[in-house]
Amino acid sequence: MSSQLIERIFSLYEQNNPLIAVESPLQERISLLKNLTQKCINSGMNCYLWMLEDDKLYQLRMNDCELAFSEIKEYKRIAFKVVREDSFEILRFWKTSQLQGILILEGIYPWLGQGATDADSSLTAEWIKSALINIKLYNHNSCKTALLLGSNASLKSDIAGLIPTITQELPTVEEISDYLPQILPDSITQGAMRFCEVG
Repeated sequence: MSSQLIERIFSLYEQNNPLIAVESPLQERISLLKNLTQKCINSGMNCYLWMLEDDKLYQLRMNDCELAFSEIKEYKRIAFKVVREDSFEILRFWKTSQLQGILILEGIYPWLGQGATDADSSLTAEWIKSALINIKLYNHNSCKTALLLGSNASLKSDIAGLIPTITQELPTVEEISDYLPQILPDSITQGAMRFCEVG
């Protein structure tokens, strides 16, 4: 169901965009990660995932149609974070790492939106924006793309123009109706179709 989204991401990747912002509803996240990982595998490239909550870097693979995660030991997170920016060591790492492919970054959007109210948060947000701009400049034409992923891709105007943004909508009723026969047994699908026609 997210094949068009994956094609749009890969189109931007093939145009050597080192940064892409993707807004995807949580309900579609697993499907998006599976489809993106499979497309990367089919294209002979790596797909990585970093999440703010555990600050670890994983390589994504498919194992019997399910996502498999293997931790990348090359990424050394800062264990004792002295300043808030230490939580985003991944941005420094990705800029200079020899790893190539697509790095999915989850948990960055709240720092790039309109929400920072105190001075410390504002400074962290500015540091993150600066790190992203450095990635864009340093990794241009490097076969590396950082993909910012979250439920709400609202970016402040000072950085929004630098990062192409793709939005994934929830599927329509028609798209769901077209998809159900592919995953459900005929008896369930026919019953569901009769229910939709009556309702």
